[in-house]
Amino acid sequence: MPPKRRASPTMQGGPTPVKRRIAVDKTPTKSMPKPANGVVSASASKKVAASAASIRAARRKLASLEVHDRDASDDGLNVVKSPARPAAATTPTPTRHPPVPRKAAPPKPVPRAEDYVQAYPDEPEAQPAPSTSTNPSVQSSVLLPRTLPSTLHPFLQAQRRAILRALAHPPLHSPESQKAIGQLQELLVGTIERGEGNSCLVLGPKGSGKSRAVEEALSSLASTSYGPKQLPIVIRLSANAQLNDKLAMREIGRQLVRQTGSCGFIVPDDDEEAEVEAPVQAEDEEDEPVAPSFALPSQAHIPTLIATLSTLPRPAIIILESFDLFATHARQALLYCLLDAVQSCRAGTGTSGIAVLGVTTRVDCLNLLEKRVKSRFSHRIVRVPAPNALSDFTALAKTLLTTPIEQKGSAQSAKWTRMWGESIDKLFADRTCIKVIKETFEVVKDVGLLCRILTTPILDLTPTSPWLTPAQFASSAETQRCTSKFPFLRDLSYPCLALLIAAHHASSAGHETITFEMLHDAFSRAVSESAGINVSVDGAGVGMHRVKREVMLRSFEQLVASHVFQPTAAHSAVVAKQYVKYRCVPERDEIKNAIERAGYTMLKRWFTRWGQK
Repeated sequence: MPPKRRASPTMQGGPTPVKRRIAVDKTPTKSMPKPANGVVSASASKKVAASAASIRAARRKLASLEVHDRDASDDGLNVVKSPARPAAATTPTPTRHPPVPRKAAPPKPVPRAEDYVQAYPDEPEAQPAPSTSTNPSVQSSVLLPRTLPSTLHPFLQAQRRAILRALAHPPLHSPESQKAIGQLQELLVGTIERGEGNSCLVLGPKGSGKSRAVEEALSSLASTSYGPKQLPIVIRLSANAQLNDKLAMREIGRQLVRQTGSCGFIVPDDDEEAEVEAPVQAEDEEDEPVAPSFALPSQAHIPTLIATLSTLPRPAIIILESFDLFATHARQALLYCLLDAVQSCRAGTGTSGIAVLGVTTRVDCLNLLEKRVKSRFSHRIVRVPAPNALSDFTALAKTLLTTPIEQKGSAQSAKWTRMWGESIDKLFADRTCIKVIKETFEVVKDVGLLCRILTTPILDLTPTSPWLTPAQFASSAETQRCTSKFPFLRDLSYPCLALLIAAHHASSAGHETITFEMLHDAFSRAVSESAGINVSVDGAGVGMHRVKREVMLRSFEQLVASHVFQPTAAHSAVVAKQYVKYRCVPERDEIKNAIERAGYTMLKRWFTRWGQK
């Protein structure tokens, strides 16, 4: 009897699990090296984000396939057991064993996308930028409201007052300025304590802080323990206000009577009618004496008045602003008398000391002095330099705008300080603001001009617009800069431009004064020379156009009426108007810009023929 056929595993047991192979990319993922400084570039961040997204998609696809296979094996792929068939009397079929399943190699660990996302975020969260404020109380970025809350209105007004006060008296923090102040203090101490006679010249460019250095030296003396009999009498003169020695003597007498309360040293003028000045009532200072009426001295009494300075009960300090303009006065009588009194003052003789401080911007100021005046000057020079670097100029502007307010000690005050410091940091981080400061520094290096530029935006601050903006800064700088005196040159006619070019050539040749005949002759020669040049365009000759003499004369009179040509002497009935001497006021660059705007090719060629290209 043939053996029974062994049932296959499919017929004996349950369903056979279906195994499906899924192609897995076994290429090892290259790990991106982390940067050393912790900063990831934009391109690297994009590549990492794309890799992380592809890994997430592969993981989702793998999970969906596993779920699909599990559902299919449970529901649709179960095999039903069929009844056994009788065995046929044939050759027995060899037994088939089920294939032994191969052990699959363990898959390589796939890098997790979370690792990349955590190391290099696709869209990082916005972090507050670190504050660059110089104020130590500013620790982090502060959100600035567009409209200021009512609780902070008093702090805005206090901030405006503090900044305007600082702009009126900018500080001198540079080492060179402090050195100059120290030298002035030593000089003034010798005059006050030892009764010395000293003279000094304070030299520096415009806006460098010369007058400020003198005032700080004087204020430091007032803060010392000098008695009322040792405090000096300060007399301030300016050559821009006292145009001659007579006005200067009048101002000296007025200030002496105002500070001493005595007019016994004033010598009345017998030749001229005495002028009586009303007494000056001091409203702010109660201890200031009332000045009685006195007769002002004349120029003939200059030596007598100045000689009495050493007999005063207190030392005298005379400050001469624009010292170089005092040197242009007739015979330099005022400077001679002042320096002679300084030279004759000796320490230890029982007389009061005298100090003369001259403030000027001219380096060659001493060369303007006469020999007798120069011999009495001590040649002591104190230099006050301007800011030498752009960083110093920018730091000064930031220091002025971050002047601390007087209201301190409250939480609202600390909040306002943080907000104001953050607004100033944002202002100086803007390119427009830095450009304005750089242009101002490169042109003049004038601290006074910088303070005037900052004043207008501070005055415009209101609770509805409480923060400084670069647009306000640029607009204020534009209004403070000088505009052209002759903006209408670009609209002048052909004859007027020709006369301007002729005047420029005469100035280049060394003729500072011009007449109409000179300009007309130069124009006629230029027209003749251009006619000899064989240049044609479309068969027509190109050259300078001839203009009648009457038209040129009317154009010349138009330039005189516009003050482009100014007379160098008074008009005379004997001299004809075409021979009156004038000078050309516009500079070469202004004439060049006007000609370029007009577009006359031959005038351009004539202009550059003699001038510098």
